[in-house]
Amino acid sequence: MDGDLTLYREALTGAPQDPFLPRESNYGPSFLDSSACLCALQHVQQENDDGTTNNDGVAWQCIGNQTQGVYDVTTGKWFESLHGGGGVRLPIYDASNGPDTDKALMWDTRNNTLVDADLGKLTPYDKACTGINQTTFSAALYGAVAEKQAGDTLVSSAPCTNNTVNSLPQYCPPLTKCQESRLSGFVCQFDGANIGMGPFEPVVCQQGYYCPSEFGGRKTLPCPAGTYCQPGAPTPTPCALGSYCPEKSTRQVFLVPLVLVIVLDVILTVCLIWYVINKRFRGSREARALTRPKGHSAISANMDGYKELFDEDDHDQDHDPEAMAMAMSATYMPQRADNWAGFQAALDMPIPVHSDTEEYDQGLTPELRAFVDSMRKATDASQFGLSFTYTDLSFQPKGAPKPILQNVTGSIERGSLTAVMGGSGAGKSTFVNVLMGKTTNTGGSVMVNNIPGRIKRYKKLIGYVPQDDIVLPELTIPS
Repeated sequence: MDGDLTLYREALTGAPQDPFLPRESNYGPSFLDSSACLCALQHVQQENDDGTTNNDGVAWQCIGNQTQGVYDVTTGKWFESLHGGGGVRLPIYDASNGPDTDKALMWDTRNNTLVDADLGKLTPYDKACTGINQTTFSAALYGAVAEKQAGDTLVSSAPCTNNTVNSLPQYCPPLTKCQESRLSGFVCQFDGANIGMGPFEPVVCQQGYYCPSEFGGRKTLPCPAGTYCQPGAPTPTPCALGSYCPEKSTRQVFLVPLVLVIVLDVILTVCLIWYVINKRFRGSREARALTRPKGHSAISANMDGYKELFDEDDHDQDHDPEAMAMAMSATYMPQRADNWAGFQAALDMPIPVHSDTEEYDQGLTPELRAFVDSMRKATDASQFGLSFTYTDLSFQPKGAPKPILQNVTGSIERGSLTAVMGGSGAGKSTFVNVLMGKTTNTGGSVMVNNIPGRIKRYKKLIGYVPQDDIVLPELTIPS
């Protein structure tokens, strides 16, 4: 589009066929007639018959070749004004004293007076002048004059390729870039402003501005703040409540959803921070509670939320001054040899292979037996540890014609050491994987402590070391 506009500017520099190009710096009342001749109201000095000069007359001069300068030559057709007078210092668009087109005149340079027009002495350009105001042509001229005074590109006077002096087109073919924009649903713009392809094409009101109907859509006003203006808007459109519309807005920006999202994000962030801080505080508080020195009866105080019950020895020491003084001495050692001896006895005793509670209890000291009985009541179990019983275990891989493991029955007692032995490929790893629930497509049943269930429920109590390494082989060990 810039290349096309460059051609326009070159054509505007010296194109005699462009009637819309303003050649003068200042204009009085002027217009373009139906043949695109420039007509201007002139102050006329005529000589009377007695040789005196009349300086009060005005007349309209219409020339076809504007390159001569309407205020510099006396050629062309002349017309008397309708109301006479001598005022010519009026706006360019003033039409209060138009031409009398009933009689065409011409200027007699020898006698310095207006005489009847001799069409044979006029140029073809001047001969075509009519003196009748063509408002569409004049509007283009007025727009070009205003653009020239503002220092803008004379878009209103852009010539068309098929434009001639006395045969003006009613349609100008659009520029290539403008045609592409219009086919895409956009308007043609130059320097951010909408333009028309020639003086006869209407221009859509600029977006961000509005063109009031009372001015015929020719006056462009900026869209005020709090409103928005789309292309071709005759009046501003008020923005909705909670939206943002600065001056010259083309659309409204809704802020309510954005504010709600920000508020929700802030609330979620505050809740997350509070949750993390509270979790850390509770964890540190529980850790301090677990590490606080207590009597031996307070060992299980934090396991299930039970209240702490003090030992009688601890309670007595709190009220016995001698015991307190002895406890504060540097060489004091607590007298709990019997209790610790019971725990040591429990660690030194061999664990029986068969589940026989009475035989197991016969080798316990009275203190240790009391401890074991209390633990049995707390855990609701006769003995500690896990025993496994499996019946008719089987395994058939997906897509295999027959099972590779079947009819396997046995048990593993608590406290025992059991080894699965066999040659390579005999199914040792397969059997252990089926027993531990590490594979699918299996059959049979497994009971833990004579309770049917799945091994995965006890995964926190059972350690499982697979046959193959589970560490990535690509990992290295730093030297």
